[in-house]
Amino acid sequence: MTSSFSPEQICCAAIDGNATELRRLLREGASTEAIDTNRDRTPLALAAQYGHADCIHTLLEFGADVNALDIECDTALTIAAAHGHSDCVALLLAAGAEVNHACVNGTPLLQAAWSGDTECVRLLLAAGADINARSCCDSSALAAAVEVGAAKAARLLIAAGARITQPDELGGDEMTSAVKGGNEECIQLILSIGGNPYYLGRQRELAFLSDVEDDDVERVRAYIEQGVDINFRNCHGRTALFLALQYATPNDCLPLLLQAGADDSIRDVFGDTAWEYSLKYGCGWTPEQN
Repeated sequence: MTSSFSPEQICCAAIDGNATELRRLLREGASTEAIDTNRDRTPLALAAQYGHADCIHTLLEFGADVNALDIECDTALTIAAAHGHSDCVALLLAAGAEVNHACVNGTPLLQAAWSGDTECVRLLLAAGADINARSCCDSSALAAAVEVGAAKAARLLIAAGARITQPDELGGDEMTSAVKGGNEECIQLILSIGGNPYYLGRQRELAFLSDVEDDDVERVRAYIEQGVDINFRNCHGRTALFLALQYATPNDCLPLLLQAGADDSIRDVFGDTAWEYSLKYGCGWTPEQN
């Protein structure tokens, strides 16, 4: 039967959680694969986003593709996990959703860890989620859980074999994530599996590095005025000066750091100074250009 319904009708029913209306539309020929023009998602993905398990059940009953991708290559399972909807996660897994589907933001497990929902994490682990999967920025599920202070989820991940990993591309690891999050139980959990105590009590320095990376000039200036350790090193052994030089052109934080006496003789774990790092991987600036 050819559908005479607009995509908005069935998508709105999924968003509103109106399973009765959804079933009526589907019986009369509405498509399970309609795309919401505002969100570029199918009704199944929208139901997962808003946590409507009864709508998910109805859509699956009418043949919705459980592994359909949205414009960002997320599946309904990834979306449900990201929003901490454990009942939806359970339904989707039972229907054959790909537990290790990877998108730009990582797998469902990593998204569940960011949501901090313990039950989502438990369900995904039980379904065979890869504990070692990383996001496009090389972040782990354990790092995500401790950064949001989800100690119970972190315990589940550690029990499943999660451990301290290599630093991500931004020079952070599970210990720096735990310290950023500021949850003492999470910090102690990471210390118990080998977290580096060097980062204890360094929330301010870690925030300083993040602000340099974000080119937040006013916050960087404020930290410098407050006496932040300007030569504090991340897990790659890199200081704020390295981060200020990683862009195509030196950002406005660079002169602040140089005026504050940033030590440009410091070498990272790969043996490069900030200027050498810039020549290899950044904008190619040299001290003489400043």
